[in-house]
Amino acid sequence: MTGLANQLNSRAAPPLKMALDYLSAGRIDSARAVCREVLEEQPRNPAALHLLGVIEFGGGNLSRGRRLLGEAAASPSATAIHLLSYAELCCKPDDLERAIAVVRRAAALDGELPLAWLCLGRLLFAQQDYAQSRRSFEHALKLEPNLTAATCGLANALGRLGHTAAALALFDQLIAKQPANAAAHDGFALLLQDLGRYPEALDQANEAVAREPDSLEYQIRAADIELHMGRYWSALERLAALGARAQHHVNALTLKSHLLRLVDQFKAAARTCEDALSRGVESAELLRAYGLALQLDGKDDEALDVFDRAAARSCAAALSDKGVLLVQLGRFDEARTAFQRALERAPTLADAWYNQTNLERRMPGDPQIAAMERLLEGPCVNRDRLLLHFALGKAYMDVSEPPTALAHWHHANRLKRASIDYDADSVTRDFATIAARTWDARPPGDGEVNRRSELPVFIVGMPRSGSSLLEQILASHPAVHGGGEQLQLRGLFEPVMQRPVTAGHEETLAALVTAKLRKIAPRALRIIDKDLSNFRHLGTIHGLLPRARIIHCRRDPLDTCFSAYSKLFVGDLAFTYDLAELGRYYRDYHALMAHWRALLPGDIFIDVDYEQLVAEPVAMTRRLLDFLGLDWHDDCTRHFATERAVRTASAGAVRSPITAASVGRTRSLEPYLGPLVDALGPLAIRPGPI
Repeated sequence: MTGLANQLNSRAAPPLKMALDYLSAGRIDSARAVCREVLEEQPRNPAALHLLGVIEFGGGNLSRGRRLLGEAAASPSATAIHLLSYAELCCKPDDLERAIAVVRRAAALDGELPLAWLCLGRLLFAQQDYAQSRRSFEHALKLEPNLTAATCGLANALGRLGHTAAALALFDQLIAKQPANAAAHDGFALLLQDLGRYPEALDQANEAVAREPDSLEYQIRAADIELHMGRYWSALERLAALGARAQHHVNALTLKSHLLRLVDQFKAAARTCEDALSRGVESAELLRAYGLALQLDGKDDEALDVFDRAAARSCAAALSDKGVLLVQLGRFDEARTAFQRALERAPTLADAWYNQTNLERRMPGDPQIAAMERLLEGPCVNRDRLLLHFALGKAYMDVSEPPTALAHWHHANRLKRASIDYDADSVTRDFATIAARTWDARPPGDGEVNRRSELPVFIVGMPRSGSSLLEQILASHPAVHGGGEQLQLRGLFEPVMQRPVTAGHEETLAALVTAKLRKIAPRALRIIDKDLSNFRHLGTIHGLLPRARIIHCRRDPLDTCFSAYSKLFVGDLAFTYDLAELGRYYRDYHALMAHWRALLPGDIFIDVDYEQLVAEPVAMTRRLLDFLGLDWHDDCTRHFATERAVRTASAGAVRSPITAASVGRTRSLEPYLGPLVDALGPLAIRPGPI
């Protein structure tokens, strides 16, 4: 709004110029009083309505601010500046197309106003109309050649159009001329982020912040880059440091919600959105963030409604999100419709292509494969390129073209690995430290009701080991609730890993665990937590809950690792994006599980081989129900008909009858997986699971 403020000051009538001077000096009440005095004499004065609207908006009275700005913009004597404020503050967060229409009116009113063309360029950029965005920025620079923001916008539009060298050259020239210009560094950060050069992007964003520490926009840019680097906590700390200044900033609140969700604080993420919406802070992207948080909280109907609200505001990505949730709920036809609608609205939306391809099996000659290839051939930001490569890997494997599929998967994983921090040596040391500790499980005392509980069941193992199928089978039993990944329990176990609990404190922690589980299924006899990474916490779990059952899912190591390599995960699975690191992680996990197997009592610990489960499902299910102390129930043989949300990449597969189609399928791909085979060593050549 700095540019708008400058334009207002230069064009204001004397009383309102005084109000602007008061506003610039921080005397908000005096500025407001002057505006009200003008409006007492001239109730429809658009300049006074506009300035008072800006003041109210900045003070957090968003609904009043919107009303005033709308009245100013609707006035027959509204100026281009009035329209630009209305578009930027009121329309842009809620309706991008409407904002563009308003800014076009402003440009028609005052075609010589560079700010109008700058705003139009930015809005068209947000709409992904990069060709028109470029022309708008060029027009702004024709009117004002030294307009830094327009130069940055032009460079980024060129980058999105695939003219990378020209975009980089523009920023090189701009920063050479204006090394202290924060806007130039911020614009360069966006270009580098698009290119997937995240460390360099963060350096530029931090430079912008250093030049203008009070800028919310620059701090938000840096936090967004950290999100893409997987540095979620650092990004949250950055946003927290903004304090009350960010409580009305829709982009800051949206980003905060996404970050909280990614660190498994989805309830806090939902509350962030709810609070913002209750205060009148809203946008399609904020609604989308709200829907994603509600989805993780298991509030599926509410999430679907929120996704529809976001989609009604021209947010195609919300339709893709809705499709993912419908897949998790087993509503596949509705999911297909949602993905198709998303692509009709936004044909280049990589999220929708990726999600649709994961649901559908592609056939030879499928035109959608060619469509995704064409998108890759054109200009494409790093994240979209990554999603399309993962999608094409799956598509080409569907049509039995392994070399092409592997080429896409290798490319996708290289892009992902380059963006995240992962230290394989640190993981090896961590697992060794866990195994070296003394884990004593004290028998529960007479008064320790929660430590005696047989309610919790923990399924652990590697991702893609068949755990979702196993949970679905068990959750089909009327006495069992499949809780999915109860990630909040991890927050209770992790501290105990670092510092064992004091005597007598085990019952308190056990009570917390059982209470959290009981809350999601009050009548169940057994409740499953399928947070696979709990294999690190088995000593802690057994110490707190000696009678909790632990089911270890196993699958052929090569099949397990390759299946993980072919997926893009949300969360802390950074070890899956490099074949050698993946094989090494599997070896470390394998060693730790051998330690637990030797340590834990056989009546509470069981290994389940995926290959045996699909070969003899009834026999293995009987064995598992006996292990859980439950009677046989026929519903377990019809697991594919069980209605429950399955929030994993196997959501579709578990709703089909069991087949052995994926058993051993990776053996034919070994020539393409050399680093994985080498890293697994003897484990790779075993005929069966570990």
